[in-house]
Amino acid sequence: MSEAVERQWNVRDAVLKWLYLRTAEGAHAPVPHVDDVMEAVGWEGRPITREEVAKATTHLRDRGFIKGTAVMGGGVARPMITADGELYADRGVSVRDQFEARVPANTTNNITFHGNVTGNVAAGSTHVTQSFDARVTIEKVNAVADMLAKAVADRGVDDEQAREATEIVETLRLEAGRSNWVRVREMLGKAFSAAAMATATAGGEALPQLVMDAMQSLPM
Repeated sequence: MSEAVERQWNVRDAVLKWLYLRTAEGAHAPVPHVDDVMEAVGWEGRPITREEVAKATTHLRDRGFIKGTAVMGGGVARPMITADGELYADRGVSVRDQFEARVPANTTNNITFHGNVTGNVAAGSTHVTQSFDARVTIEKVNAVADMLAKAVADRGVDDEQAREATEIVETLRLEAGRSNWVRVREMLGKAFSAAAMATATAGGEALPQLVMDAMQSLPM
């Protein structure tokens, strides 16, 4: 693989990791300044250029790792990380890879299904047999929704953050009832980002752990 191609992938990974870190620190749709990206990820070697960052955000947006509005001249001016983007950044997986490629050969994970489960959840995987209890998952998703709803009730819905939380609550309950786990995973990622609001309410400090529990209960 050429040096230029390797650098291109490294820049994409750096931008995603930067956004993940800044979002965790409470930044909402930060501007991807080159110096900030390099500092956040400890970039070594030839400095990244603004053009490379713009191209990276476009690629990440096209792949569904970030979202945001494209700007004239290329790139996403104020990107927001998606649930998939958070999972890749958190696990240290390059956006050039698939999670399945990182499962060791001859390794099998066995889980048991309970409840009303539809569809071939483990389709395409040769090393994973999945199981999950849909009823338990729905209970955990609803626990997240309940805590966010309490935060909204305590603070009102006048500000943008509270309105977004209300949408997350309604969508979580609706899609969990439909067993639309892809959509549920996306909304849980948003719920994690909204944790700062919930921590201002009684018991709200437990929200991040509730979100992680619900995430882990979802089918892979």
